[in-house]
Amino acid sequence: MTSLKALRSIRRAKTYQSKNYRMILPQMSYDERRREIMTDYQEIYAYQKRQQINQRKEILRHEKFPIYFKQVLYTTKSKNKWVLQSYATSRDYVNDLMHGCYCLMNTSSGYYAVKPVFTEQSRDIAGVYFYTPHFFSRYKLRNDLELDGIDLRSHFFKNNLNVRYGVLKYPEGTYDFDEETHGVTNEGVSLGIREKGSSLIFRTFITFPMLKGNQISTFNLMNELRKEEYEPGYWKPSDHNAPKMKEIPSFIDELKEFCSSYLDGME
Repeated sequence: MTSLKALRSIRRAKTYQSKNYRMILPQMSYDERRREIMTDYQEIYAYQKRQQINQRKEILRHEKFPIYFKQVLYTTKSKNKWVLQSYATSRDYVNDLMHGCYCLMNTSSGYYAVKPVFTEQSRDIAGVYFYTPHFFSRYKLRNDLELDGIDLRSHFFKNNLNVRYGVLKYPEGTYDFDEETHGVTNEGVSLGIREKGSSLIFRTFITFPMLKGNQISTFNLMNELRKEEYEPGYWKPSDHNAPKMKEIPSFIDELKEFCSSYLDGME
């Protein structure tokens, strides 16, 4: 006769198999990892929505903004470890709290931070961005930080809530990848490459003072556009000095050389 405990174990095992949960492993391709992140996120999103009830009460009581709630370490049914971040920049977000999250992926070279990115109009995942251990070592060095592990990674995402991305395309066969990508943040520029399936892999980080020549005006203007888009009130509608996308200089060749020099040498 099968015991009640054994029956429950069998039921859990069947549920696990039917959901097709999989832990993200180092030997997986980036595309396989991306698919697992997208599957995992359904569970993450449901959890964050449940937590929002109590967070909403705290927003209503608060007078000063932004509010950063205590981050949560969450392990999904697939045994992947996630770091969940929630924040509100004003009381306007009381019914639609702003959430951030990233998955920790352990490899022989250290922990990656894997972050799903969403479309502006919904919670649909637009892509998955991988931040390498080398990226965080350079971010730490170039910002003179004394943080490591989860604290270092969470510090980056908290201080760089929004990013303006750009992509540089190369002729086929020029490199072992076809596109380089850069993301302008509050603290500097993230540099990486694009993989198939909307995956970006950020390999290194530079601060604004490290920029040279025409890159200074190009990336500074992209940063102004980032602020205009994501920071309400940064530019007044009547301000004729507000930057426009068409004003970004066309220093594409120099920009490619600049990005490639950092990525090739992994500086």
